[in-house]
Formats: sequence, structure tokens, C-alpha cells
Amino acid sequence: MHKIVVDTEFTSLDEEDAKPISIALVDVASGDSCYVELDGWELWDCSEFVTKQVLPQLTGPSLTYAQASDLLLDFLEAHQPFELMSDAPIYDFPQLRQVLGSQCPIKNVSGLTDLRYLVADEEGDENPHHALLDAQRLASKYAARHFG
Repeated sequence: MHKIVVDTEFTSLDEEDAKPISIALVDVASGDSCYVELDGWELWDCSEFVTKQVLPQLTGPSLTYAQASDLLLDFLEAHQPFELMSDAPIYDFPQLRQVLGSQCPIKNVSGLTDLRYLVADEEGDENPHHALLDAQRLASKYAARHFG
């Protein structure tokens, strides 16, 4: 079974108003990845943190939800069977679900394996806050711990 790390960046921590900015999927074993940047958000939707830390790292192009969904679902289909994993499932799942809609392969947040234990002992915030870089970093940590 493929172990797939998902990471997202989004406009704010406000659960009701958060909009996805970018999503990354990384296969732990192969390093294969899928990264999409999304449209559908505006600068005024973003928290100050996102404006300073996330937005400067975007390189484009921005895709519609439909375009991004096609790419993400194609990646997941090519890596069947899979287990989705995240170090922030309560944030990553809603963003993934927002883009994939009814085609989302998991139906609720408990469908993502929680990897918070891999980052729980870190001091400070080492993530670059770029979905692909964060997902790659987490995939490497998972591989090092579980595959030596």
C-alpha cells in the first residue's frame, strides 16, 4: 500500500472561511509528487501570517478547483491502493475535501492517518509553509522512522 502525505496551505485558520491556496501529495516510498496552486481566494481572505509566509512562495499557475481535482485524483489513482497521511489532518482534510468534493477518497478527517507524532518533539516551527516542501519533509521523516 502506498503511503501518501498530504499537505495544504490555506487562507486562514478560520474553519468556516478558510480557502485552499495549494495542495501537495507525496508518495513516501517513491518521492512522486503532485502539487497544485489554486484560484478562488483573494488577498483580503488571507491572514497576516499567510500574506507574509505563504503567498511569497507561490510560483503559479493557479488552477481552478476542477483542474486541480483532476490532477490530484489522477495522482491518487496511479498510486492505488493508498493511505493518506497528514501532520495536521483537521486542517488538511477540509481543504482537500473542498477541492475534490464528492470525489474525495475519504469521507471524514479520521480517514487521514495522523502524523503529528513526527513533529511533536520539534522546537519552533521548522516548516517552510509551502505545501510541497512541507509534504516532502514529512514524507522523509516518516520514511526515516519507519523504513530506516
